[in-house]
Amino acid sequence: MDDNILEYPKGKRSEQDGKNVSSLFNIRVHSWDRKYFPLDRIKKILKENKSTIITGWVNGTIDDIFIQLEDCRIRWSDIYSIILKDRDNDGKYSVFIKQSASSKTLIPVFTPTANGKKQPMKVEKLEQITIDHIIPLKFILGEIAKWHPALKRILDNSDLIPSDFSKDETKDLENAMCAMRLNNDCVLMTQSQNSQKSNNINYIGAIKTGPCTFDYIMAKDLMCDGKEFYVHYTTGNESIPELVCGKAPECRYNYQDNNKTK
Repeated sequence: MDDNILEYPKGKRSEQDGKNVSSLFNIRVHSWDRKYFPLDRIKKILKENKSTIITGWVNGTIDDIFIQLEDCRIRWSDIYSIILKDRDNDGKYSVFIKQSASSKTLIPVFTPTANGKKQPMKVEKLEQITIDHIIPLKFILGEIAKWHPALKRILDNSDLIPSDFSKDETKDLENAMCAMRLNNDCVLMTQSQNSQKSNNINYIGAIKTGPCTFDYIMAKDLMCDGKEFYVHYTTGNESIPELVCGKAPECRYNYQDNNKTK
């Protein structure tokens, strides 16, 4: 590739600048620790109670990230690399994806915008591509905590230590994290649009009333036991069963998601 093209294959260092996009996203997911989502404490509690789900949870969360294309979305797990090319006079590259190492087709990537639309993704460098939570984490956690007492204990009490949790409570916390992953839809977004979205008064106002399109996967029906299990999408008063394949301890799953990928 010439100097105007930077390719970042998943799980590898770029031949052009040595950066590893998979490592970058891994660090970002690990840094989601917030006052309303004490991820570092959750990881410590799980680790010291001999739970091994966190690595799989992080990797699975990254695999599930949406990438916005012109007419649809695909997931991170479905691509081979991110490519920056065609740098303009402002020093910004257009962003593309390749779906296989041998593919000659470069597919343009779009970024969601703060006003709910989309535009071609352009960045000066890889680090300006961020992971945006389509539904705010705080809202998702509030819903999941209603079904998982172990998570609610952590959110309500910052003084808890790993020994405060029984084996059953540790399992409940594992299921809460699994439920969070199933509900936490993320999409790649430019840093500038992500900042505008965070500062958008209309958007913040909408969050307070709760996104009407959010169909919560009921955590009480989710079992990370290595077998097939059912979860339920709840829409109004209807409950629609959806077959999910789970594999402990990494909480891996595959399911038809056609309504969410368009």
